[in-house]
This record gives sequence, C-alpha cells and structure tokens, in this order.
Amino acid sequence: MSSSNIWDHVQAILAIVAGALMIVAPSYVAARSRHAHDQRLADRLARGSDAYFEELRALQAYQPMKGVWAIRLVGAIFAALGLILLYLNEF
Repeated sequence: MSSSNIWDHVQAILAIVAGALMIVAPSYVAARSRHAHDQRLADRLARGSDAYFEELRALQAYQPMKGVWAIRLVGAIFAALGLILLYLNEF
C-alpha cells in the first residue's frame, strides 16, 4: 500500500466522519459556524479601516447556513462522497 493510497483512505474517512457529525449534530455545526462568522465580523469591524471593504461586504452578505436540514443534507453528501471515494480507492 503506497503512501498516496493511504492518504486517499484518510481523506475518505475524514469526509465520512465530517458528514456523520453534520448529520448527527447539525446544531453543533451551525453554532460553531455562527460563532466563527461572528468572530470574524467583530474582528473586521474592530479594525475600522476601509482597506478590507470587500471582506466586510462578504461577511455581511454571506451568512452561515442556519437550517438544520440544509446542514444535514450537506453532511449526507459528504458521507456519500467519502464512501464512494473509499470504494473507488480499492480498485
């Protein structure tokens, strides 16, 4: 088993774990995402400079996902793609 093949397996397993977390605990994922977004927005507003206007505009315009079902759907897609990658790595 080559090192690239091992890395492919690790990537697939990480996708499955991330997807499972998003399916099982979507409120945790949403809370972390919201907290990270709010922290970045507060940091940006604290700087007070117009040098990063586009970053501020993007933070204000693109809010993190709020819907639990949307997060679960993305998690299911992650998990499915991880399983497909794991299956394809066997050939």
